[in-house]
Amino acid sequence: MVIRPRMSGCAWHVRNFPASIATAYLNRSGVLAAMRQGTPRAAARPPNLALLHAIAGEHQVGGAARAFAVHLRVGDVIDNDLTPVPKLLCRSVLLGGSDKWRGREYTRPLSYYESLPLADEIRKGNFSTLTLVVGGIRGWNVDANGQVQTGNGSAGWRRRHSAAPPQTHNPWRSCAYVASVAKYLQQRLNVEVAVRSSDPDSDFAFMSHAKVYVPSGGGFS
Repeated sequence: MVIRPRMSGCAWHVRNFPASIATAYLNRSGVLAAMRQGTPRAAARPPNLALLHAIAGEHQVGGAARAFAVHLRVGDVIDNDLTPVPKLLCRSVLLGGSDKWRGREYTRPLSYYESLPLADEIRKGNFSTLTLVVGGIRGWNVDANGQVQTGNGSAGWRRRHSAAPPQTHNPWRSCAYVASVAKYLQQRLNVEVAVRSSDPDSDFAFMSHAKVYVPSGGGFS
């Protein structure tokens, strides 16, 4: 779930995703009303995280409370990068463009996971499974082996919740990255690695209610 600043971004979410977590938050937090009344300073106040958590809980899916969730930010940026996938595992992919996100870390290298006390968290929580949350990559689903699976995923969610036209995307680089990270974590931590490839709201609710959460890069994590 991403809430775009400025009235045009708020209106875009409400128009295209009326049943989403983002739209519910914009309405119930008063942000949308403040923007419509021409008081952007009021709309720019710190986010109401308690309200956002409660809204996400209304979309909560089973198993989240006992989950060890690791978000992988994949999609356009990684798929449009010309760097060979093995090298993507050795360095961060940075966002391009000219907006405020330019230069921000997007895809994490394997060294990022080496630097985290993942084994300690797994031992303390007695986890047997680690869940990689990758989203429905532009309408595609992917498993822990990097195999593309057709199914509901993001495409089905867009059909149910969005007035925007469907988008097509070739996710093979994202799939290869997911498979590599899954294999690395499975071998390093000696746990089963599952891949969650679902719609944005379900993934957001799952991650926000997970017992342990490891963020990725970009502006979504």
